[in-house]
Amino acid sequence: MYKPLPLFIGLRYFSSGGGGNRLVSFISLLAISGLVLGVCLLIVVLSVMNGFDRELRERILSVVPHVQVIHQQGVADWRTDAGLIARQPSVTEVTPYAEVNGMVHFRQTSRPIQLLGLEADAVPLGLQAVLDEAGVSLSQGNQLLVSEVVAESLNIQLGQRLTLIVPSVEGPTVAQAFTLAGVFATHTEIDQLLAIGALPVVADVAGISGLVNGFRVQIDDQFNARQLGYRMLEELPFG
Repeated sequence: MYKPLPLFIGLRYFSSGGGGNRLVSFISLLAISGLVLGVCLLIVVLSVMNGFDRELRERILSVVPHVQVIHQQGVADWRTDAGLIARQPSVTEVTPYAEVNGMVHFRQTSRPIQLLGLEADAVPLGLQAVLDEAGVSLSQGNQLLVSEVVAESLNIQLGQRLTLIVPSVEGPTVAQAFTLAGVFATHTEIDQLLAIGALPVVADVAGISGLVNGFRVQIDDQFNARQLGYRMLEELPFG
């Protein structure tokens, strides 16, 4: 019967008799066992790394902007600017937003928060998938969605009202009441601070009524974001 040469040599070592040959067989067994174990560990590590890479792309990098275009004074004609950005190579999604950092207060508990204002029909796809998974949707008016981490730390329930406090060094402190309309979880670090509200309301709180702070941009290659950002600064009229 035909036997491949490597298999023949291996079987020869394992089946060898005699004191010296037994030692050779034992050493060969250890070497082969170590090789098999090493290959198994390599397969496990590669599987874990592939899973992490997929999780990084699909979960983490899908809910954060790959590039942010920020206007310190706000953007008035933001629909036109969004169109200019969308026509850039590699850009897959452009989302206008307003943003304000402050403190949320409920009963005797306060917590720092980052409030993101979005249009209900223009939520980024990655973030929309998170909201769909949680069974919630972005509402108009003074309705607020907060992360599970924030909701649990405040011990607040749906339908209850909380207060957003935004301090200012140039004017009076802004306080705005919101109703909790939903809870979500991105399972990333941004859950420590994130809340989402309607774009017009957040813009009012931020002191830029009718404007947006900038644009959240998604691209087809997340790891090329730096180069694309610099190119946008050079080519776009508002760069």
